[in-house]
Amino acid sequence: MFKSQGFTLVELMIVVAVIAIIAAIAIPAYQYNAARAKVTEAFTQSKAVKALVSEAFVANGLTAVTEVAMD
Repeated sequence: MFKSQGFTLVELMIVVAVIAIIAAIAIPAYQYNAARAKVTEAFTQSKAVKALVSEAFVANGLTAVTEVAMD
């Protein structure tokens, strides 16, 4: 009697196809979320610059803001 050991080629091909389908869905989702994270980080970092410009304007008026922008 023949005893089966291991997987058949068809079973392995099905597993590879399933992994490819999952990767085809996951990679674009990852790229989209990575881009969103970069945009969010840029907005967060720009808040510090906004605060510095506001402080300079309140303390010294428009000329200080112009000096900060020129630096």
